[in-house]
Amino acid sequence: MGYIRPATPGFLITLIATILLAVVSFSVPLIKSVYFLKASLSVEGVDGYVTFGTLGYCADVSGTLSCSNATVGYEFDINALVGDSTILQIPTVVVKWLTYALVLHIVAFGLAGVAAIFGLLAHVREMSMTCFSSCISGFGATVALVAFIFDIAIFFVAKSRMNSVSGGSASIGNAVWITLVAWVLLFFSGCFYGVGRCCIRRRPNGNGMWDNKEPAGNGYADQMRLDAVKAEADRKARQQQGEVGLPSFQEYDATQPLKARLSGDGVYLDEEDAVPYRDTQSVSSAGRAGMGSYAPRRPSQGGYVGGGYVQAPRGTRAVDEYNNLSTLP
Repeated sequence: MGYIRPATPGFLITLIATILLAVVSFSVPLIKSVYFLKASLSVEGVDGYVTFGTLGYCADVSGTLSCSNATVGYEFDINALVGDSTILQIPTVVVKWLTYALVLHIVAFGLAGVAAIFGLLAHVREMSMTCFSSCISGFGATVALVAFIFDIAIFFVAKSRMNSVSGGSASIGNAVWITLVAWVLLFFSGCFYGVGRCCIRRRPNGNGMWDNKEPAGNGYADQMRLDAVKAEADRKARQQQGEVGLPSFQEYDATQPLKARLSGDGVYLDEEDAVPYRDTQSVSSAGRAGMGSYAPRRPSQGGYVGGGYVQAPRGTRAVDEYNNLSTLP
């Protein structure tokens, strides 16, 4: 039982339906024991019968068996078989087109085969492949049902006409009922996939293999529950420590003044021992001297605007030197 998976019941049902449709698709003239209709005729001491399959027919006259070539859509003189000598006869081309409908069995066989392949792959990747197999099995079941309806319509009418001929008889073959069974299996294959998912469970055992039953004491569920409790405790511990990992912002320093005063060409803090600001001073020293602070922009008594510079005296500016040069002849 260690090899049974949730997809196994549905896969087996689909595989059986595929085999049945394969037998019907390769019936007479390939598999001579599988046919749709067997028509027997005994006239003037000559006995014979004709069997019809998906790809052709076989005729046995006085013990001599001959079969047509296997092909999709075959010709047969049905009027001579049923003894129709009237003006209103069935054209041979109509018979050929009717036999083209038998190719639906091959289409259903192909769809069932694809569904069986997806059912096999569902043993590896269960959910997605099971859905694919169920959907394709549904399409195959639909095609098989249409093929079965054509079988009933064509061969039951032919059986009725053959039984009305003097010395003739006909019987429905096993291929019709095999198609019906394949349709039923494909139709309910999705239900078997669901039964497998509900009744067959996969759980890992101690050796890393998959088992069909849970370990004793439900240890797998207990382990999952324990892991969840540990994760929750770890989360609460991190929450109590605060916002760990976030960048820390510089706090406000009440000892650092936000105002400065101008004296000569230097900027001083309000304290007596403040370091004057110079143009050649480094950025760090300028920061300590009060530059970069967010003081209100109010001009002080010495003309200094907080957070900025005052205009240099006229005649000492670079623009004044440029203007003087431009006025020279």
